[in-house]
Amino acid sequence: LFLDRDGVINYDFGHVYLEKDFVFRQEIFIICKFAIKNKFKIIVITNQAGIGRGLFSENQYLNITKFMLREFSKKNILIDDIYHCPFHPLEGKGVFLKDSFDRKPNPGMFLKAAKDHNINLFDSIMIGDNFESIEAATGS
Repeated sequence: LFLDRDGVINYDFGHVYLEKDFVFRQEIFIICKFAIKNKFKIIVITNQAGIGRGLFSENQYLNITKFMLREFSKKNILIDDIYHCPFHPLEGKGVFLKDSFDRKPNPGMFLKAAKDHNINLFDSIMIGDNFESIEAATGS
């Protein structure tokens, strides 16, 4: 099960990187428990251009990710892995100004996850809140 973060796991208030702004969508816990019961791995695939745009640091992203994982763990939900892309092709700053193959709608993060976890993408499900996520998952 591939999950986008902002808009799927948490409400998307725009570049969420502080715990006080990270509000979980409660249905995500039900979805994840169902996935685990049915032997799915759970992988988060998320663009995080706020890093590249200089809105927050990589360290702040890692801290909010640890918070997210702790909250999942409290509900006995294991997230198997998380992939993020900090680049933006137009608004990135410095090394982050890049049209990365990992940035959705490109499929790079999905292909890395498939290789790293021996996942058949044709037997996978993607839950996203926008066309970019779905396009990246389907390769269209």
